[in-house]
Amino acid sequence: MGTVVVATREPGNAFRYYAILQSIGHQVFAADNPAQVFTCMLGKQASLLIVEDGFIEASSAHGFIKKVRSIPGPESLIPIIRICSGPVSVSPESSYNHAVETIRSPATASSLEAAIRRLNDIS
Repeated sequence: MGTVVVATREPGNAFRYYAILQSIGHQVFAADNPAQVFTCMLGKQASLLIVEDGFIEASSAHGFIKKVRSIPGPESLIPIIRICSGPVSVSPESSYNHAVETIRSPATASSLEAAIRRLNDIS
């Protein structure tokens, strides 16, 4: 499997994602700020990014995902799972939608595994 970077400000959520993803064979790095996310993405050759709404205080994950997509180089194409705390909505921008799966919080083992399978089907 691959290396997953989890972007969350909640330690309990980071632990839950870690336990779920480790059990299906992924190496997991939790990051609680944007600088850590980018460091992990670039330094660990991450194969998946999970971003929670609220990772950037008082915002959805849309803005952060747009920043990821604007990084020069292949890292900008990383598959992303957005954990949505409200109604699930998808941005109409095609660059944002490429390789992004949105699931509703709280994420479960089955919802994460299904999202990972759908992302694998894209690539």
